[in-house]
Amino acid sequence: MRRAIARYTLGVAAMALLCTIALSSSEARNATFLDKKTSIYEPIIILNGLPMIFEPAVQLERGYILAPLRPLAEALGAEVTYEKEKRRAIVRRENLCLEVQANSPEEKWRPREKGLRVSGTIVDDRMLVPVQWLASHLADGWLYDEKNQRALLRGGTPWRDEDYIAFARWAEILRLRVKASEERASLSQRGLEPSPPIKKEKDLERFLGAYWSSEEIKKMWENSHEAPSMVSDEKTEPEFDPTNVLRWRVISRSPEEVQVETVFPLQGGFVSREQKVLYIIQPDEKGAFKIKERQMSGTVDSV
Repeated sequence: MRRAIARYTLGVAAMALLCTIALSSSEARNATFLDKKTSIYEPIIILNGLPMIFEPAVQLERGYILAPLRPLAEALGAEVTYEKEKRRAIVRRENLCLEVQANSPEEKWRPREKGLRVSGTIVDDRMLVPVQWLASHLADGWLYDEKNQRALLRGGTPWRDEDYIAFARWAEILRLRVKASEERASLSQRGLEPSPPIKKEKDLERFLGAYWSSEEIKKMWENSHEAPSMVSDEKTEPEFDPTNVLRWRVISRSPEEVQVETVFPLQGGFVSREQKVLYIIQPDEKGAFKIKERQMSGTVDSV
């Protein structure tokens, strides 16, 4: 089974729901990128270089990272069967059969592992499972970056062009939430919440670090004192609104670098004009893709 892929379907009619994974009716592929008030310190799961976002969110419990079982297991090529009455999930891939047993509703989750069995917990009717245990059985590789609270996994099938587009688009949305954090009305019109409070560069790094390189984040932090908002004087339109673009495309792709381009309309004037933005995406030293450079090209007349 092809694993979950993050696609973005932003539009005026669906502004409250930012991004949906829309490939099939499976729960894994209906996982959503909701604009919840995400903690800056929330652990991040990165699969094959790209971050995954879950609902309910990834949790850190008793030193273990817990993530929704179905989307992660299906992303790694497994099938999941949930037995609701028994509060149990069965994970199968080829000749492998894993079992996750949730605690009773009255009990707090405790880590219990015995071979192919492990304890899980249920949050919002979703089974959460220790990521390291699942990765040890299904992933090709696993690494925990404790400093940045990132779990890096390898496995499943390769990402597609639309996944890198989704990555760039969500990175730009997070950037907008920071730059326009004081313009709540403008963000609300786009179905967005302001970012958590950003009081120092480290806060910015924690909020954007899964998408933007340290060099780009440093530029944002330095420029924030000169241009604290992306919203114009009228406070209605940002200089670049990632929720209103004309098109996205991947223009080149290799293991060392992916280039994504977007085109968005410019407001005002008698002639319709367009602006292009190019994202240079490269893996960091641990293999996680980051936007290393964001290039704004000159404007052109719309065709």
